[in-house]
Amino acid sequence: AAAAGTQGAEGAEGPAGAADAGATADAPGATAGEAGAPAARPTLGSDDAAVMLASLFKIRPQLRAQLPERLWELRRTHGRYIGDGRPERTLKVGFEPAFVLFVVPPYPDGQVPRIETKGKEAVLIDAPPHRQPRSVADGFVVDEAFNVLGDWFSYVVFRADGKPLEAAPAPEAEAPKKRDGLGLGIRRRSV
Repeated sequence: AAAAGTQGAEGAEGPAGAADAGATADAPGATAGEAGAPAARPTLGSDDAAVMLASLFKIRPQLRAQLPERLWELRRTHGRYIGDGRPERTLKVGFEPAFVLFVVPPYPDGQVPRIETKGKEAVLIDAPPHRQPRSVADGFVVDEAFNVLGDWFSYVVFRADGKPLEAAPAPEAEAPKKRDGLGLGIRRRSV
């Protein structure tokens, strides 16, 4: 019953090597054009999981660079579930995951992007990738943060291949700056 609500695990699995818009290489790690040219970014593919990833990267364009580079070489599938509110829930996908990427909601653990201003220029800094759920032999275990009662969750899960998955270097976190305004010209005032 723990797997109830997961969908997409049948037949949606595939390597991340098919073409996607904007990609110029035929396979992950291929180079674009002549010698010395920068390597083309790995392609997402054209399966349902690839469509989900492409949608997420439109919402969070900086996220892709924050993920482990070797991730795109792994086979993957996707699924979805509605949170049942339990403190722990096992989702079975039929294999041990190397990485789980929640697509809906795009910020599942509550971290959101921040805006940094320098003079009159503002820069959007994306939140880091969400923390990883605990892997088990045939799936993964989510806690209450990823199992909120009634909330819809959609994910792409990458199959472990026995090799370690190196994390991309994390951007340096800065302490939040105290601000007296809420942004967009709105200021707090006491009543």
